Amino acid sequence: MSQLTVPTREAVAAAAYQPLVDILETPDAVILRADLPGVKHNGLDVTFEDGSLRIVGKVAPRTAEVKSFVNREYGVGDFRRSFYFDIPIKVEAISAELKSGELTVTLPKTDAAKTRKVPVYVA
Repeated sequence: MSQLTVPTREAVAAAAYQPLVDILETPDAVILRADLPGVKHNGLDVTFEDGSLRIVGKVAPRTAEVKSFVNREYGVGDFRRSFYFDIPIKVEAISAELKSGELTVTLPKTDAAKTRKVPVYVA
């Protein structure tokens, strides 16, 4: 019979929770998607300043519903992630949506940052 190794409570508490993030770039915007299971709208703060996007969140521990874990890998607790963008962003048009545990932040590029195809005329 195989044996299951269970991390100690201290080891789990010391682990840093880092939500998984994907960042993609389109011609018009940079889009960040983060998996934030358990995060409530009022436990989330998204700030953009000087080219830096900061996401701060809080996830309540699930200890109230479970008395004893057989295995515990799900990260919970406060987290803080920061991302720097060297692309000029239209700050007043940034939007964020939290839906089904996924945060989507859309950072529209300024017109100066957008790629423009230059037509070439034949003379």
